[in-house]
Amino acid sequence: MPFWDKELQEETMISVKETDIQRIEQAVNGSLPVRYLEQIREQNGGAPEAMAVMVEFKNTWSDEESGLHLPLRSMTSLTFERYLDELSVLREWDVEGNVMMFAEGEGSYFWYFHFMEAAEPTVWCLDISDETTYFVAATYDEWLTKLSTDVPEVVMP
Repeated sequence: MPFWDKELQEETMISVKETDIQRIEQAVNGSLPVRYLEQIREQNGGAPEAMAVMVEFKNTWSDEESGLHLPLRSMTSLTFERYLDELSVLREWDVEGNVMMFAEGEGSYFWYFHFMEAAEPTVWCLDISDETTYFVAATYDEWLTKLSTDVPEVVMP
């Protein structure tokens, strides 16, 4: 399955700058995942084919009957300025540590990397609707295995 949704191209994204990657990696004191960088170098942000991330915890978006998942709407473009802007959003919701947002879903769900010493960053989700953070995957590659294009439409009350 291709990662990027070619039909949902909103506009041509700017190419990622290697200097921005280096500045971000220095700021988070870690390395961005190899597969993530491959995808961002192919297209620096936009809509992925997948519309959801399958999860194993109760959440504000889905239930066991429909299959536990959270929405995935877009991957953010990678620039140092955007990293700083999104870092301030995470800090506003009390997300601390060496973190970097990389995607969002339906305005209330923010996917981010959490960097720890000498390890690939883990993947987390911030749900601002109930101010909760969830551990989602030990690696970006594991997170990719949880992506789905086939999820039932959620009808909000």
